[in-house]
Amino acid sequence: MRASVIIVNYNGGRYLQDCLNHLARQSVTAFEALVVDNASTDLSRLRTVLPDHRFRWIDAGSNLGFAAANNLAATQARGAWLVCLNPDAFAAPDWLAQLLDTAEAHGVAMAGSLQVDAGDPDTLDGAGDMYSGIGVAWRALHGLPKRELAPVMEVFAPCAAASAYRRDVFHAAGGFDARFFCYHEDVDLALRLRLAGHRCLQVNRAVVRHVGSGLSGKRSEFAVRLGSRNRLWTFLKSYPAPWMWWMLPLHVAASLAWVVASLPKGGAGPGWRGLVEGVRGAGPFLADRAAVQATRVQSPGLWAMMMWNPLRLLTRALKGVPVDG
Repeated sequence: MRASVIIVNYNGGRYLQDCLNHLARQSVTAFEALVVDNASTDLSRLRTVLPDHRFRWIDAGSNLGFAAANNLAATQARGAWLVCLNPDAFAAPDWLAQLLDTAEAHGVAMAGSLQVDAGDPDTLDGAGDMYSGIGVAWRALHGLPKRELAPVMEVFAPCAAASAYRRDVFHAAGGFDARFFCYHEDVDLALRLRLAGHRCLQVNRAVVRHVGSGLSGKRSEFAVRLGSRNRLWTFLKSYPAPWMWWMLPLHVAASLAWVVASLPKGGAGPGWRGLVEGVRGAGPFLADRAAVQATRVQSPGLWAMMMWNPLRLLTRALKGVPVDG
């Protein structure tokens, strides 16, 4: 089987049926769809009709979070590719074909989709994940007007809302870090895969309309807290040696500046709590550094695709290298 599409649902009933219907109409038919329900309380499962025999439910039993739920489905997946799709993302008919054809043609291990705002097709929701030299990540071009982009480009990482990973590579890396629960787990995985020498392509012909934070809420306290915590954990565990210790003061300064900048938006409290949680829980991630760094190969692409001007975050800048095909 070519691909296993994994959809992690938690109280996504208002979007899920539309997501599945769009997926069922894909031009690629050789896929299975694993819908993991994280103990939803909105009757999602009762309200949703699976389109055909390719779709099946997985009952998580409790709210495992995005990372662990994807890992659970990955253990049951049969496809050569693991494709993550958020339940509030609605795929164009050729989305899966464009994503897989491009990734396979270029021999990469991960690929991302172009996300446009589900409510405003002239606004971009994201064109890949960027990662700065001081360990701060962002979704490129999020919230900016739609523009002409190269059909295929190399970027640092895919946004897991609509992404593809080679199954063997995903399992070899240990999948997403379940301790993150959700947020930043895709950046952490991409950083580990890049350490191991893998590349990521952003396939701008593979388009989904994405509500964006449709389940957790835009800039909810939950999202801000976990984002702040998981950013630090990613940096401590996976940032390339030996530069992590040199960059740590800048990373901490950036994290504190982010908390201060969140004051007018009401995010300073959750951001600070997340940072404190990150510091208190740092031990296991520092302990994991040796094993993560042991996978590193000579990979100039890792450094080349990082954003070295941290101020580019302010404009949601995109760093991508166009690729033929």
